[in-house]
Amino acid sequence: MYLVHVRILLAGLEAQDHELREVFLSHATAADMVEHLSVHPEGDDLLTVGFWIGAPSAVASEKAAYAVARRVLEAEARLRHGRIRSVSCTLVPAVFDQMLQSAQEPGRNVRRTDQASGEA
Repeated sequence: MYLVHVRILLAGLEAQDHELREVFLSHATAADMVEHLSVHPEGDDLLTVGFWIGAPSAVASEKAAYAVARRVLEAEARLRHGRIRSVSCTLVPAVFDQMLQSAQEPGRNVRRTDQASGEA
């Protein structure tokens, strides 16, 4: 699975994160292999959409995320003025994936410095 960030220039957006998430999910098809999606507004004019995609390669994942984002921008009237700024796969090493899956609690499985050394 690959994490792909699509950054979209989109001035004047006033929708809630969960609304936008549903909009993007509604345009994903089974062929896109979108497993999970998150939406992060950044400032007044940038929207980052994080796609977790189960495609066989990083390139295929980037192509799928781009295709979904294009469909959204073409189909949704309130988002048509948006422009895709970048599409990039974030590499998550397999060893880190294993650490997260085997951890007792969600998140990183690393002790804080003061806990490791006993120093405050």
